[in-house]
Amino acid sequence: MGVVFLGILDSIATWFCGLLADGIYACVDCGCKYYNVFCKFAVNLLVQKPQNWGPDAWQVIKNINSIFIAVGTSLVAFFFLLGLYNELQDSKLDVRFEAVLFDFIKLLLAEYFVSNSFTIVTKMINFIYKEMIEKLTGTVTFELQRADAFTQHVENLIDDQSAGNLLIALLMAFIIMLVFFVCGLALAYIGLKRFIKLMVIIPWGTVACSTLAGGNVVRQSAVSFWKFLLCTVCEAVTMLICIAVFAAFFTGDEIGVVADDSSLSDIMYVTDWLLERALQAVVCVGTVAGSGGLTQRALGL
Repeated sequence: MGVVFLGILDSIATWFCGLLADGIYACVDCGCKYYNVFCKFAVNLLVQKPQNWGPDAWQVIKNINSIFIAVGTSLVAFFFLLGLYNELQDSKLDVRFEAVLFDFIKLLLAEYFVSNSFTIVTKMINFIYKEMIEKLTGTVTFELQRADAFTQHVENLIDDQSAGNLLIALLMAFIIMLVFFVCGLALAYIGLKRFIKLMVIIPWGTVACSTLAGGNVVRQSAVSFWKFLLCTVCEAVTMLICIAVFAAFFTGDEIGVVADDSSLSDIMYVTDWLLERALQAVVCVGTVAGSGGLTQRALGL
């Protein structure tokens, strides 16, 4: 009778431990699913050209750019006269022919860039997307999935009937699920913000290029615009690299906080794996959020 009773208790313990393990798997998989959905949205924003992903919004930007062209054309004349006046003041009417010729070349270049700024920006975006972003997305993966070693250690806890340890792991897995949800949502927000920022700054190129007709100090506005535009476009590459590196870390079986994974008990491996993946997710979001400054420093812009 006692043996039968112990057998029933053992079956109940095994069933309960299995139920806790299923909860752990569900929380981790659900967190990965939430993250993957939001991450896919962010990646789609990063790999899509603005004119393809949002054609209606792109048409609005083109219409706004037409208005800015009229303003930029007027400013070209203003900055040209301002620069010419400053040169006459500095040279005290001792104006050489090559200096005058250079001024008119600046005027023609300013008019060209003001009229064709939108086209130049579009070609720049197309080139970077084709040569860098499209090739990058074809070689790496951005989705998260539960590691096999993590599953094996949880199964070991079931075999040991460690209900207390499994309950602790379940609570941690639930918290990790929330962390992944917030991190995925943050990635989507950052990707959308960067996408809108890229579209918003494009019309300002016509106004910035009008300063090419001015003096050396005034011309820095045009230089700053093209630097900022290049940094914003290349920022997508940095974001994709951060997300891809995090996905590779997450999928791996290694625990980075210790030198030898085999020395860990099952519960220590499970908890360390969950904590480390949560930390990596937070760091990934932080790095993606700061990818603009990182790209700017890397390119010296």
